[in-house]
Amino acid sequence: MNRASSGLPRENLRDYFNELRLDLKFRYPPMRAYYRYRAHKYLARIDPEMGILKFLVDPRRASLDIGANLGLFTYFLARLSPKVYAFEPNPFPLRLLRYVADDNVEVAATAITDRTGDVELVIPRGRKGWSSNGASLEDHCSGRSIRVMAQGARLDDLHLPPVGFVKIDVEGHELAVLRGARETLARDRPNIYIENEHTHAGAGAVEVFKHLDEAGYRGFFFEDGVLRTLSHFDVERHQLQPAAGAGGHRYVRNFIFLPS
Repeated sequence: MNRASSGLPRENLRDYFNELRLDLKFRYPPMRAYYRYRAHKYLARIDPEMGILKFLVDPRRASLDIGANLGLFTYFLARLSPKVYAFEPNPFPLRLLRYVADDNVEVAATAITDRTGDVELVIPRGRKGWSSNGASLEDHCSGRSIRVMAQGARLDDLHLPPVGFVKIDVEGHELAVLRGARETLARDRPNIYIENEHTHAGAGAVEVFKHLDEAGYRGFFFEDGVLRTLSHFDVERHQLQPAAGAGGHRYVRNFIFLPS
């Protein structure tokens, strides 16, 4: 079977066109124009948490983008941090991220988890082909998917410089990432931005929140533009359908944790 430059199989013409579409957007525009446009569009229109990113990032220490995907967070972290480490094991977005990443960004195909060694990554197949979203070490894919091997590593084993900010978006594998980062969190006390959804397999929000509470972190989230403490979060109200989004309330999946 023919394989794309990402290493994933091309099954039909749609896969060719999907690869070409993304190449035209990310690789060929001068001055990485589409990459920059996409990042600022997201900043302005989607997540209010992005608006306070500059207050969360330490300008003197490194930032980590765990689950970097196509580099949305990576783009802004590169402008706020002296050094960024972007981890993305999915080969589909990885090849594009390497083209657009700034000079102070080190891109790695490593899957951050709670063990070092080979791990199996499940990549879903969407309407347009292999997806840059939804890949996970947790097998929660209900549709078609492909399994690829990736190099897994504990954050504590990477011997990174002092870390001031950590963003985690790993589709249900958050608790494993945190378990493999105990020493890093205890040593550097970075601010943490984490996506966690009840719909993902793996540890739920309660387990993740409990782990961070025991590690000495306080949690916050945005509700209707207001920053609230984690004590106000209710999974039924803020995430589970049909309750989530009812009564004008925004679906909540992003959480901010600050060291106590």
